[in-house]
Amino acid sequence: MPFEKFTSGFFAEIKNFRLSWWHSFTNFRYTTADNLSVLPAYHLDHLQIDKKIISHAYELSAFARINNLFDIDYQAVENHPEPLRNFEFGIRIKYHHENK
Repeated sequence: MPFEKFTSGFFAEIKNFRLSWWHSFTNFRYTTADNLSVLPAYHLDHLQIDKKIISHAYELSAFARINNLFDIDYQAVENHPEPLRNFEFGIRIKYHHENK
């Protein structure tokens, strides 16, 4: 377990757009019982943009996200590299059904 872990986030909304940014810091972790070997500390950043379209019948949300924005090479567990920069895209449709 790291001694320190810190996560923060920021978002801004303009009309139906939302821009989100998350930053996390994970301090070094000992990997042996005698505390002679450690995994180094690392910082990670993620960026996401969302667009929402709302009508009387449905709500459509689309997003694009960049994980590990600065392409950091890190390990959360010894000898298990984590993903470098990667991308996610998604759409959610919420239908507004009225009971009669």
